[in-house]
Amino acid sequence: LLLFFIPYLVNVLLALVVGASKEILTGTAVRNTFLGMGIHLFFYVVLYLTAAAAMLLTGKILTGILGTLVFLAIGPAIYGLYYTLPQVFWKTYISTEVDWMNVLLDLSPAAGFLSVYNRISYWASVEGVELNITAPMVTVLITGIVMGILCFWLVKKRPSEGAESSMAFPATEGVI
Repeated sequence: LLLFFIPYLVNVLLALVVGASKEILTGTAVRNTFLGMGIHLFFYVVLYLTAAAAMLLTGKILTGILGTLVFLAIGPAIYGLYYTLPQVFWKTYISTEVDWMNVLLDLSPAAGFLSVYNRISYWASVEGVELNITAPMVTVLITGIVMGILCFWLVKKRPSEGAESSMAFPATEGVI
């Protein structure tokens, strides 16, 4: 976390110093800068835990990278299938929007980050719009907690790992 946080903080402080020296720094800019930094740190931790869980389940670098991609893409993939398949295969399909299905998009930390980023960009560019990032942040927080618990459980289950061996179960490598 420090390898990510320290350079990020130094760059943010340098950007604020440059903004102040050019006399374009406002309180809103400082607030938005630190809001963005907090959100980036939050998503970094969740993405890190997701990658760690994939590596703990598979044990091999290439398979771990592919497992991470699976964890990051499974929610948006299910969401896409849910909305695409009925429209493609059934000509008489009448769309009924189900609000809870949007949660599937945010189950992926990567898609949740894009959702939050897009909402913040819209909020910063349009005056008078309320910032509404609660739903994706809560969904990604739950995903992060699940991934963190999974990581701690896997390490407790089999604390002595060897190189190129799966931490949890050898059977999970092929599945993940």
